[in-house]
Amino acid sequence: QDPGGNLAKSVQRGVENHLGTLAGLTPDQDASVRRAFVQTCIFTAEAYEFRVQGDLSENQASALWYAQKAVETSDESVPPELRAQGLLGLGRALTNRSRFPEALEKLDRAGALVDRNAMPMLALTLDRFRAIVYANLAALGDKNRLDDMLQAARLSWQASEAAGDASA
Repeated sequence: QDPGGNLAKSVQRGVENHLGTLAGLTPDQDASVRRAFVQTCIFTAEAYEFRVQGDLSENQASALWYAQKAVETSDESVPPELRAQGLLGLGRALTNRSRFPEALEKLDRAGALVDRNAMPMLALTLDRFRAIVYANLAALGDKNRLDDMLQAARLSWQASEAAGDASA
């Protein structure tokens, strides 16, 4: 949040703050620190995805690294919703690197952790990302995934309607 409305500066400040937080966390200390570490890795990956300063390829590589770190650090002490968010972040980072089959695998793993009734917005987001990945695969010539893309889009639309956000 930047009072001047400068998104680039705000994102840069977010990267710096998250890196500072990570420097003070030791994920093997205990479960609560591990959860904080995973959440901060997710935030750091997202910040790098939206960062406009620096080299785009380096920002994407950093986003991927922190998303992978979030997933690697997660264990059963990390709540399913947070593990799913980490896998979603990794799927998004892989999608940004055009690594679509790997992204789908991460999104599917995240989906297996999500109770659609208890976490409807997370399920909706996963469905939307699956549809995006399938659309990218179709654009690259993989027409075998069109039914999957339509199913993911349909699930996303149904979840949007149920949440009262059918404009999505």
